[in-house]
Amino acid sequence: MKFSFLILICILLSSCYVYRPLEVAEGEEIPTLKEQLQKDKFYTISSQGEEYKIKAVQWQGDSLVAHVNLKEDQEMKFHKNDISTVNHRVFSRGRSDALTVGAYAGVLGLIFFLTQ
Repeated sequence: MKFSFLILICILLSSCYVYRPLEVAEGEEIPTLKEQLQKDKFYTISSQGEEYKIKAVQWQGDSLVAHVNLKEDQEMKFHKNDISTVNHRVFSRGRSDALTVGAYAGVLGLIFFLTQ
């Protein structure tokens, strides 16, 4: 019982979004950072050996102003030369389906145990 409860909690707390590098079709050039990092979108970036989850706010010259850890009060600037990798947040259909199936299984299991 404890094991199934633990699995149910892990499923409910997981996100339907994953962070992946930008996928570019063969023969296309990788866009510049200013073209990749768009206002009000979510990313994970590596800068000076640290990884941050950010929401891009705006570009000020060559620096990106962003909310770090998705908190409005934690704002940082990252120079474009300091950003080494960028991962874009995309919706994961597989995780969404697993979350849905897990939720239904949890509810059915709860109903089963309550009626016993």
